[in-house]
Amino acid sequence: MTRLAGRLADGVMFGDLTIHREASYYEARRGLAWRTQIVPPWHGLADIVDEATAQVVRENFEAFAKAFWTRSGKIEGVPAELVSRLIQLVSSAGDYGEIKGEVERYKALERAGFTDLALKVFDEPMGAVKTICERVVSRLSGA
Repeated sequence: MTRLAGRLADGVMFGDLTIHREASYYEARRGLAWRTQIVPPWHGLADIVDEATAQVVRENFEAFAKAFWTRSGKIEGVPAELVSRLIQLVSSAGDYGEIKGEVERYKALERAGFTDLALKVFDEPMGAVKTICERVVSRLSGA
């Protein structure tokens, strides 16, 4: 999906909004290795973070990948503040109370010229689809 999006889209952003805030950040940490420009060969990573931060990501990519493969969500050796900053830059994470702000963020992307938004579901697909329909699509469509 990300490879195809990289060829066809201007950018890709993933989200992890769940009813419980910590569960959302767990999913975001776990999948951070695969979020947009973090995946090697790091196309455009320096476009979203400074070079020093990009270097930390490059040097610790195995820790990001391990958080995914082990399903631990623990990114060893990378400061928690940096992980949180990366999540905020390349993902939508938080609890239901933050959906309104994320929808505003999506609308700002639309005003900047983005024309498509694809939302991926993970651990609880049926619940996620229901939430997306009820809390996100309705706000994006103006319904």
